[in-house]
Amino acid sequence: MANGFSFPAMCRLESDYAKTGSTAVYHLNPGQLKAAANAFNNRGWFLEDITCLDVEEGILVLYHFDHMERAEARVTLRVLVPHDDAVLPSIGSVFGAAYWHEREAQDMHGMTFTDHPNPLPLLLPEDADFHPLLHDEKRRKSARDILEEYHHAYCWPSFVKIEEEPNGEAAEEGGQEAAGEEG
Repeated sequence: MANGFSFPAMCRLESDYAKTGSTAVYHLNPGQLKAAANAFNNRGWFLEDITCLDVEEGILVLYHFDHMERAEARVTLRVLVPHDDAVLPSIGSVFGAAYWHEREAQDMHGMTFTDHPNPLPLLLPEDADFHPLLHDEKRRKSARDILEEYHHAYCWPSFVKIEEEPNGEAAEEGGQEAAGEEG
């Protein structure tokens, strides 16, 4: 995929656009999110949406970016945060539309976005003490059961327990520079 990006990422996976709607998936840790958002903004990409999945491993926050002048160019960023520390930096200073999506994620999943200028509820009453899209612990599914490429992504944060890769070797922690061809 020609995207011209260079930003820190835990890993980058090619994705079948016809099947997933994305050409690539980047797995990031929270500290890598803002640099990635800036890289997309600097290349003329726009933020489509931010959404969350409540899985056994934590809350998986998905950021979808696209480009008006490139066919089948959609890219997904995924950031996994623990249920008991569901905090990410706001990217609203980079993409203003993110503020709305972040408020929705706060309402529906209990996310907190640091440096958000208006963290008031968007859809729920201000006195709401629940988050409608959070599941009971026993109803949560593992990301392994939901995301097909999970088995190929051995770069999840350390609080996710991955015992072995399919070839029998222990999974490695670490990071890599997400890079693509100029284009």
